[in-house]
Amino acid sequence: AALHSEAFRSLGVQLSLLAIALAVMVGSMLVIGRRVIRPLHAIRDAMVKLAGGDLDVDVGTSARHDEIGALFGTLATFKDNAIEKQRIEEEQKQRHVDAVKRQEEIELSIKAFEKEVGGALQALDKASSNMRDVSQEIAGAANQGDRQVKVVVGAAAEASKHVDVVAGSAEELSAASNEISGQVT
Repeated sequence: AALHSEAFRSLGVQLSLLAIALAVMVGSMLVIGRRVIRPLHAIRDAMVKLAGGDLDVDVGTSARHDEIGALFGTLATFKDNAIEKQRIEEEQKQRHVDAVKRQEEIELSIKAFEKEVGGALQALDKASSNMRDVSQEIAGAANQGDRQVKVVVGAAAEASKHVDVVAGSAEELSAASNEISGQVT
């Protein structure tokens, strides 16, 4: 009876210790679930959304100073970096659009310039052709003038010969006149 009673007491103590151990285990599981598992699931869900491109995801802030708090801080840094990356990409896209627009404007300006230069070159070519024609006409007129000058020079030379003949005759006439005048005297 004493052994039986001792065995029941021992069984009761062991069952009580087992119940306490189970209660501590269940309590620990609840505390671990609330303090570790839930925040890890929240971090995981936020990372999945952030990786999917959802930058509006709430990464939460934690005042915790343990590893979970460090994970929340790192996740917030990832989100900030993703937002900054998106802003930089949008700026680069805008710069690219601006550069393409500026390049198109430059190409249009170049085409307009080439058109104006082409028109000017055509006008210059036409003016050059007209100058060539006028130059040929002037050269023809100069050649004709040269021929006429040669004719005039030939005529002047002949006239000069005639003048010399007339001058000689005039001298002879003057000499004859002086002799006649001398004889008359």
